[in-house]
Amino acid sequence: MRQQCLQGEGCMTAPGRYCIGTCYCGDCPQFTPMHFRPRRFNSPDPIRRYPKVTTPSAAAHQAAQPPRYQPAPRYRRLPERYERPGDPDGLGSELLQLIADDIGKQERSLQKEIGPSEVGSPCPRKVGYGLLQRPKLNPIAPPMWKAYVGTGVHKMLERALDRYNMATCPSMGHAERFYVETELQVGEIADQPLIGHCDVYDRVTHTVIDWKTNGPTMLKDHKANGPGQTYLAQTHLYGRGWAKYLGLPVDRVMLVFLPRQGELSDSYVWHEPYDERVALGALSRADGIWATLQALGPEQGLAVLPAVEDFCGNCDWFVPGHTGNILNGCPGQLPIVQPASPLTLEGVPAA
Repeated sequence: MRQQCLQGEGCMTAPGRYCIGTCYCGDCPQFTPMHFRPRRFNSPDPIRRYPKVTTPSAAAHQAAQPPRYQPAPRYRRLPERYERPGDPDGLGSELLQLIADDIGKQERSLQKEIGPSEVGSPCPRKVGYGLLQRPKLNPIAPPMWKAYVGTGVHKMLERALDRYNMATCPSMGHAERFYVETELQVGEIADQPLIGHCDVYDRVTHTVIDWKTNGPTMLKDHKANGPGQTYLAQTHLYGRGWAKYLGLPVDRVMLVFLPRQGELSDSYVWHEPYDERVALGALSRADGIWATLQALGPEQGLAVLPAVEDFCGNCDWFVPGHTGNILNGCPGQLPIVQPASPLTLEGVPAA
């Protein structure tokens, strides 16, 4: 539990401030060696405890603590009625289904609200489905294994930057360099806040950073052609969140493409100066799509919005060959139905 420092003998923390673990913390009853960072909405100052400094008294205190892990006194077999020996195929299928079930329970799989990573999609109809928060309908979409792997990589990188922050905090005025996995508002669509989770903000270089994990084909494409419309909008939206809503300077935005196959040396780092106009353009486009849906109604509005190729097979609302109500699925890129109204759509609706 976080407690205020009592400024004991030899303590360098000012009265009333929270202990950050600097001097003879092993002797301080208010200090614990655990550190944590609560996720605070729009808060640029996470609270963290740093590792205690090793002193003779601190070492003695640690030695007196019970071990964190104590093995079970003995291992036992299950009752025979639960055992199923000699069924490797069944076990394999069971493990794969267990993984698929867990993928479906991830925050990203359960998310209904549209986020910065979807707003910039080149497919206006896909953005429309997201704004309407339609249920996922794709009957052929496989479990999002690639995203699952990416989530695991993000967690490991978060730990790596946490360790870096703790190691370098004494030389930076007991402040952390990187803010990691921060929830922040990046704008508004139809007067509703658009919320995202930014991977990294570097306080030293004023850079917003987003990790991406890609296979060889996509990695090669990004090296040749840049990050594409979706990623470009996403990273500038994060930049706007830090600059406008958290009041921190943003000079550059950066995408770090990490290989799912190969070595770290195969990575590609893309960056450019932060430009709020890119973020505002994505928000204005989404507002225009929402205005179309409101003016024509959800069904006719989705029919009017162009369906543009954007990895349709993995789209949550793609239903191959669907010819019924478009609210129940998108058949993919087909001729656009012209609206019976003075609204005009030239690729993307305008706000």
